[in-house]
Amino acid sequence: MMKKLKLKIFVILVLISFVIFIITTLPYLLQFRESILSNESQDWGSFGSYLSGITSILNLGVFIILTIYVANLSDSSSKMQIRAQKKILISQIRQIEINKLDEMLDKLFSLNGQEKKGELMNMYKSASIFLSNFLNQKQNLFSILKDKKIEQQIKNLIEVYNQLVSIIEEMHGIPEEQIEPWKQQKMETKIQFILSTKNELVTNLQQFLIEDLEN
Repeated sequence: MMKKLKLKIFVILVLISFVIFIITTLPYLLQFRESILSNESQDWGSFGSYLSGITSILNLGVFIILTIYVANLSDSSSKMQIRAQKKILISQIRQIEINKLDEMLDKLFSLNGQEKKGELMNMYKSASIFLSNFLNQKQNLFSILKDKKIEQQIKNLIEVYNQLVSIIEEMHGIPEEQIEPWKQQKMETKIQFILSTKNELVTNLQQFLIEDLEN
């Protein structure tokens, strides 16, 4: 960034110097074109005084212009730094929310099989409510939540969590050996669906975070 800035200022100074040279010498040369190279020292002194007077005025103008230009560059650089810091802060907040989501949905896979019916139902209901709130309340942080594919992923997870609540309610109180195999398989299938969909959702949110930070 600084190298580009220095090169840009150097090019501007070269162009300005060239313009000043043309502006100051061209009128003099046109006026005294018949005797450009004089043998008289006083003529050269007059020419030097002429150049000095003109360039002093022009240099003052150039100094003012460059001062304004550098000030604008500094202001632009400050704004860029502020925007970069804001992006970093927002990305950190987003990462915290992603971690919360991941942690909430991972609770399902840390069960030890000794949980009571009420505990399981509350866990699934809490996950469903968390997902619903995430979808409706975090769109200011994750604009990707407005994407139909992402929205459907979350709605599918909510639906499956609600189905698990119903399954747990149906199976409660029935000895494990008396539970029909298809019901057990149905529950395992839904848990696998939650796992794969959750991983895909978190990956999509992480990718959104990275792409937004790079832009």
